[in-house]
Amino acid sequence: MTKSGRGVSVLAVDDSEATLELVDRILRSEGYVVYTAPRAVEAIDFLETQSVDLVITDLRMPGGGRIDARPPRARPLSGHGGRRHHGLRVD
Repeated sequence: MTKSGRGVSVLAVDDSEATLELVDRILRSEGYVVYTAPRAVEAIDFLETQSVDLVITDLRMPGGGRIDARPPRARPLSGHGGRRHHGLRVD
């Protein structure tokens, strides 16, 4: 069974342009609406005016930009040892 992202919106945040391009290409090919941001501050600015269904983010970006965010009922998916991140924190 294959599921499509039909209209589901995703914000991808990463300082690597190559990673953003790859995520954008893969998700769009599956029907997702994809937005990208190269820095945490740009992602936060975007989220102040827009709503998305999913945020995929690099947790460690140069320049002091870091997002540790999740709504109260969200379950984090992390490739960094399964640590849980609570609340919203921007360094």
